Amino acid sequence: LRQDIDKARGLVLEDDLRARTRVLKRLGYVDDDQIISTKAKVAAEISTGDELVMCELLFNGAFGPLKVDQVAALVSCFIWREKAETRAKVPHEMEGAYGMLREAARKIAKAESACDLGVDVEDYVDSFKPDLMAITIEWCHGATFAHIASLAGDKTHGGSLVRAIRRLEELLRQTSGALKLIGDDVLAAKFDSAIEKIKRDIIFAASLFL
Repeated sequence: LRQDIDKARGLVLEDDLRARTRVLKRLGYVDDDQIISTKAKVAAEISTGDELVMCELLFNGAFGPLKVDQVAALVSCFIWREKAETRAKVPHEMEGAYGMLREAARKIAKAESACDLGVDVEDYVDSFKPDLMAITIEWCHGATFAHIASLAGDKTHGGSLVRAIRRLEELLRQTSGALKLIGDDVLAAKFDSAIEKIKRDIIFAASLFL
């Protein structure tokens, strides 16, 4: 019986691998000869957030026009996974960039759904939440932790906010490294500047235990 179970599990994993390979081919990450593209090299450097959606944004120029604090705000949508009764309002200046994020997520979700990976397109798109955007912008502008905690609301635990911003810094750092790998030092510098703006105060205190 165990051998049958292991065999069935192996077949499932093999089917999943083939499906994911089809997704990567469809999106231009590998070609028919299994040669990886530049997008794939960037994706391989990113692990804290959805690497495929991030690559779509990087390669379609979504971050280029954004200010440093706006870069951090857009990337925060990859991080925040807390459930809320209502969705936070997207800052007016971020509406266009957030729209591009949702469009990129929809493209990835449709590709995965078409390749039989069982993805619910709308749920996937909605998983990129804007709840941390305004908070991230305020933090980049030097707001106190007490202030951004008040913006997050009473139902958001302070520890969740700390962990989210730490993970945001990690994703910014990974993305900067990926950009440097492909020689895009200009955009990488913008991500590095975003790191400098958010990596401060009690959130990154060495003695803080989470």
